[in-house]
Amino acid sequence: GSEASGGGGGGGTPYAAVAAAFNDLVDDLVKTDGATKLRTALDEALGDDAHEIARVVPHLREVIGASVVERRRAMVATDSSSGLRFLFRKFVRALAKRCADSRGPLVLALDDAESVDEASLALISAIAADPESKHVLMVLSIREEDYGEDHPLRESVKEIDSAPRAASVSEIMLDDLDETSTNIMLSSMLRQKPEDTLPFTELVRSKTLGNPLFSVVFVRSLVDEKLLEYDINRLKWKWDSDGILTKTDVSQNVVDLVCKKIMSLPDDARFVLLLAACLNFVVDTNMLTTVSTKVCQSSWEEDGEREYPEVDEDAVERAVDLAVHEGLME
Repeated sequence: GSEASGGGGGGGTPYAAVAAAFNDLVDDLVKTDGATKLRTALDEALGDDAHEIARVVPHLREVIGASVVERRRAMVATDSSSGLRFLFRKFVRALAKRCADSRGPLVLALDDAESVDEASLALISAIAADPESKHVLMVLSIREEDYGEDHPLRESVKEIDSAPRAASVSEIMLDDLDETSTNIMLSSMLRQKPEDTLPFTELVRSKTLGNPLFSVVFVRSLVDEKLLEYDINRLKWKWDSDGILTKTDVSQNVVDLVCKKIMSLPDDARFVLLLAACLNFVVDTNMLTTVSTKVCQSSWEEDGEREYPEVDEDAVERAVDLAVHEGLME
């Protein structure tokens, strides 16, 4: 199937989570099916109202045409939240039908749902409660400690569950991984047979207690400390069992490990990572370059000396690539 992935955050910007998720999906559909087919599907489902969806999902402007968006926006604008929810239901139905015809269900995945903005939450609820919606699977991940009884998402889930002919709602509690699941994950990372990685899995679980995040961070730290190395002669990974056993339990210092990794980055990479963390859960290099330039100029003007490293677009791209490689960005 096709997946629209977003996340919470966005600094409270209305529709930020939905925009991030569906922008990616639109890009994927354009890449695989072409803009013409997607434009035709949207015209059939929405007609002239497609430009209203483009206000929430900016990447649609390239599909239906920026000039068309501006011309139709000048004619009429659907400012009513209920009107937008109605149009968005039709939009999702069209995308789901398009996906189901060629590849399977449309999967809408939102990470850190506890911090999704209210406007996005309203649209998500409208989609889930749509009795005419088919071939749509919504997956929202949320941290249990942030999912209190008074959390807005709880009320939305109750409304969705009680709506006539609405989607069924299931809550799945994710515990730490057992040995088998951890071994599957690690064997995939090392690209070796599960039976070959089982001893390594036992070592990792003894330090991480099966926490998937801690396990990934721990394995990366093993590579950094050369306790896990690729054997070019045997064409497989090898590990130092004794060295791993003497390492500190990562479940108690995973934050220290991440901080240590960040501090090991070059100054310009740390600067770019700082800006990315302040901006949004989804950023691009153009935005980072623009913001870094503004910050550097402001710092120079106010303090008389440069407080931050000067970075250009190439430096930003290198910093992002490095952060992704180190597991600090996706």
